[in-house]
Amino acid sequence: MIVECGGCHTRYRLDDSRVPDTGLLVRCSRCQQVFRTFRAEQAGVPAPSDAPAGATLISREPLAVPGPPATAPVSTGAPGSAQKPQAPPSPVSEIQRLARVVFSDIEIYNAEKVGQSIRQGRFAADFGVEMEEARRMVRNRFPSVPDAMSLFEKEIERICERRRAKEPVGS
Repeated sequence: MIVECGGCHTRYRLDDSRVPDTGLLVRCSRCQQVFRTFRAEQAGVPAPSDAPAGATLISREPLAVPGPPATAPVSTGAPGSAQKPQAPPSPVSEIQRLARVVFSDIEIYNAEKVGQSIRQGRFAADFGVEMEEARRMVRNRFPSVPDAMSLFEKEIERICERRRAKEPVGS
């Protein structure tokens, strides 16, 4: 089946057998949005108006030809049209993306605690174990970037500041 990210509309091929009855959380590799998708043949698949935000089922039929893994975007260009290869992302943008992924993963499993930690300005302290693991990833993936840790920490703080700004007054 083909699913589409509700944020940037990137389409992905996804094997129905990978999706449990309760649906599958999928992270868009392009915009990092997380959305839930459901099997195409599953009885009671939500109608588009009942589907969770961001989950759009494009095809109810499995693809007849094997496709790339779920993490590879499906080409939407005209057949035979050559797409320009994109330059690899810079280390700075990759570090920032890793920070967003780490934050998102922590938030998915600890939504209430994340909100409270952000309001109190204690995100890094309250999630010390997770943040230390993330710092190890940054050191391992970007050993040649001298300010990699600083970039990572600044991006986490930027995310927290943006979330804090979205909090209703008096929360």
